[in-house]
Amino acid sequence: MPYVTDLVAVANGDPNDDRMVRGALSRGWAIRTAGWRKALAREHAHLAVAPELSQSEVNELQSERWQRALDSALKACGRSQEELAQSPKSASWKRTLALQLRDTAAPPFRWLAEKLCMGEPGSVRAYVWSEARQAKKIAKPTVSAASEGQ
Repeated sequence: MPYVTDLVAVANGDPNDDRMVRGALSRGWAIRTAGWRKALAREHAHLAVAPELSQSEVNELQSERWQRALDSALKACGRSQEELAQSPKSASWKRTLALQLRDTAAPPFRWLAEKLCMGEPGSVRAYVWSEARQAKKIAKPTVSAASEGQ
């Protein structure tokens, strides 16, 4: 944790320190992977959106947004809440729905697992990953298919 120690030392140091005057700690400090930065941004997004709300209020708002997205997606694909409970956990349409919801509303896997009746969150993560991988394979033209058209 020497990096954290250095950050704390700079932040607690001389306010006239050139790094503090320029605001060097306000940008470019998140050097890790893109996935880590996305996770960090997602984790702290509620702070920037509505600082006057409590965490439970933010959670409730997010849950309502996810539910609206689910209701809209179900209507668009001609399915119902009842079908979610009756269909197999790994039904193809549920996998597609889970991927669509992750892409548009970004609910956590535990929420998807519960609302889509898909089993454990880890299973939903695997379904979504597999579905996304399959979608990329289909959407990406192959070299042989591209050359056949010439």
